[in-house]
Amino acid sequence: QTRTELLAGVTHELKTPVTSISGLLQAIKAGIVTGDEADEFLNMALVETTKMKTLVGDLLAFNSYAVDAIPLKLTSISVNELVKVNVQQWTAMQENEQLKINIHYLNLDAIVDIDVVRIQQIFTNLLNNAKQAMLNEGNITINIKNENNLISIYFIDQGSGISIEDQPYIFERFYRGENKKFSTRGLGLGLPLSKMMAKSLGGDLVLQKSDETGSTFILSLPESKK
Repeated sequence: QTRTELLAGVTHELKTPVTSISGLLQAIKAGIVTGDEADEFLNMALVETTKMKTLVGDLLAFNSYAVDAIPLKLTSISVNELVKVNVQQWTAMQENEQLKINIHYLNLDAIVDIDVVRIQQIFTNLLNNAKQAMLNEGNITINIKNENNLISIYFIDQGSGISIEDQPYIFERFYRGENKKFSTRGLGLGLPLSKMMAKSLGGDLVLQKSDETGSTFILSLPESKK
């Protein structure tokens, strides 16, 4: 069962970098971007290939996954820079100008020890979910707070919300609410894998609230002790 879940999970996560690399390279080939912007797109494509190599490596780390432990390569980075870079990376792949992201950074920056690829996967899953919940238009707000040496990153959307019946199960593997079954293709692995990655980094991912005005997810990460 775990082998099947691992294969399904990696397959799910591989779809995003494959799509990103294709879009980035097509933009360069078609001449849509040139000069420095083309170089930036190439760098983004290289980041996505790194993600793919990591995910393929996950297949070889099956025994670790069997106990919900994910291989990590930790890097120290400022929280404000972490959020800025990941939002820019995600935004660059979006075509809808009606979708806006507002970021409220820390006044006094902090350092966290994270795995760059894992964090990008978490951001991608949360932002994609927010986009789908709002039917591709509206405002996503990201608030960063330092709460007793624990960095909390709030992802707030203006979507229709998750039903009360579905909320207890959204972090279970392969669970998909009734609305998403018919509106969105997928295996119901984005949130469970994101929570697993957050826990592997010493943090967590939780749903703070969800109703007809929108949903708020909180990604927490421990502040670096270095």
